[in-house]
Amino acid sequence: MDIHNAHLDGGLDDDDRTAAIERVAAEVEDDIRHGRVTDDMSRLLTERLEAAGISLAPAAIDELAEAIETDVSL
Repeated sequence: MDIHNAHLDGGLDDDDRTAAIERVAAEVEDDIRHGRVTDDMSRLLTERLEAAGISLAPAAIDELAEAIETDVSL
């Protein structure tokens, strides 16, 4: 998955933020594949990213949610 640093905000440096976002995205993908996600994807990502200390713009969250859904459907 391609994470664009221009969308990132938070107290971590770019590499740490990118790694945290990729980790959260991978966890969400795994949860989807195992049928554990029934919530709105953008809301779920927002909650999980905030729990990891990452704040993203709503448009970036939506973009990431779409990318995850695409990856899972392949």
